Amino acid sequence: AVVSTQSRHYGRGCELMSNALKDSLSRQNATDRKNFLAVCRLSIQTLCDEAGTSGVIDDNSDYLLNFCNIIENLLCHRYHVQNKKQVGTADGIVFWEFLKLACKSVPYNCIQKINLMDNVKTTRGKGRAWIRMARME
Repeated sequence: AVVSTQSRHYGRGCELMSNALKDSLSRQNATDRKNFLAVCRLSIQTLCDEAGTSGVIDDNSDYLLNFCNIIENLLCHRYHVQNKKQVGTADGIVFWEFLKLACKSVPYNCIQKINLMDNVKTTRGKGRAWIRMARME
C-alpha cells in the first residue's frame, strides 16, 4: 500500500509539472506570436513610409527585402494547418506545400510558373519565389 501511495504522489507531481510546463509553453507561444506580429506591423509601416517618400520600391530596397524575409519567417514559424501538421517542420509540411494547398482554389495563381522555373530547385526557394511573385501581382 505504501508503494501505491508513493506512486500516486509522484504521479500527481508529474501531472502538476506537466500542466505547469504546458502553461509556460502556451505563454511563450503567445509572446512569440505577439512579438512576431509587432515586427510584421513595423516592417509594413516602414515599407509604406518608404513608398510614400520615394514613390517607388524596387528589388534593391532593403525595406522590401526585410519584408520578404519576415513573410518567409511567418510561413516557416510552425503554424498549424487544418490537417494538424505543422508548417515548416521536419515532421510536418514545408511552407511551399502549404502555399500550394492554399493557392489551389485561386484562379491564375503563380504556382505552375514557379514549378517550371529551372533555377529554383528547393522547396524553400520555391516559397521565396512565390513571395516575390505574389508581391508583384
